[in-house]
Amino acid sequence: MKARGPITRRRLVLGTCVASAAAVMSPAFTLESNAAFGKSTTMWNESMGDALKCFPVGGGYHTGRDIPPGFQQTAWTGLDRSVGVSESGVEVNPQFATPSFCSSAVYLLLLKSIEMYEKSCGHVLPEKQWEYLKPYTVENRAYPIQADGVGAWGRANANGPGLAELVHELGIGTNMYIGTTEEYINSSDRNALFASIRKFDYMKIFWNDEIGKDESGHMVVVLGRSIERDQAGHSVGLLHYWSSNGSHTDINGGYGIKCVSVDKIHRAVITRIDWPWKLWSTEVMRPDDVCAPLAEIAKDRSMTPEEMKRLVDAKSFWPRRVRRSSHDTDAERSMR
Repeated sequence: MKARGPITRRRLVLGTCVASAAAVMSPAFTLESNAAFGKSTTMWNESMGDALKCFPVGGGYHTGRDIPPGFQQTAWTGLDRSVGVSESGVEVNPQFATPSFCSSAVYLLLLKSIEMYEKSCGHVLPEKQWEYLKPYTVENRAYPIQADGVGAWGRANANGPGLAELVHELGIGTNMYIGTTEEYINSSDRNALFASIRKFDYMKIFWNDEIGKDESGHMVVVLGRSIERDQAGHSVGLLHYWSSNGSHTDINGGYGIKCVSVDKIHRAVITRIDWPWKLWSTEVMRPDDVCAPLAEIAKDRSMTPEEMKRLVDAKSFWPRRVRRSSHDTDAERSMR
């Protein structure tokens, strides 16, 4: 996602971080922590809600490598500063990450939510996992700057279904595809898919028909839906979302909430975190590991919708049942 001009200084309204006190971290899984992992949906949503409260409001929107007028750093420097990894754990501080842009905001929210989730579960991710999840966006770090499709952050920041590919590769969630209006015989079928989206689902919005090099898109976190009437009395579905929003002409850009009519969304990929605890049993890709399809569409070509769906295993509906691993079953049994 690229900005097209400088940003002027704007007022930064700080949010209040209500992170709970750090839980005692066990070096190994316990029966209690396994039981906590079984309550994945509720705990994950609570973690995301608490993580959102740690973000400032506003703060500027900018994607360039130059420092925008009125600021003391780029979004890339701020993103690097906001994620600190050490032997004792991770500290994700969104207050450092200003200015920002949509994919940096959403990825940082994902990392902050994981940090909150591990505290709730009483079990810390291994340092190597956090080292690989950390975005490498400036020089003179342990790994080179990550281009689109490279490492965890490079996947999340890529055009096309970047975050969806990361979540699919890590095995922690499910993806659903919503096509263009021409892909449905009945518009009600498309509207039903939008109605199935839940609070805290991630969404890649495509404003135009391109997927990749020439796309116009936005990466957001869904907060809810509402219905309004237009001047002709027709029902209009609105999608409310959080992201870093703005452009070179938007002096109030940055972190915040906006809404859009679903009719303006050309197509979308929705990502739902179903199994966050699998991060404890899945090895995060190395920071220099390349997802070739995402790297290719950043430079040379666009991706077809069918290719995109295959890459991230995006369904045309939310599966009613998903295959459960023995770890998932054991976690729930320990709750009974």
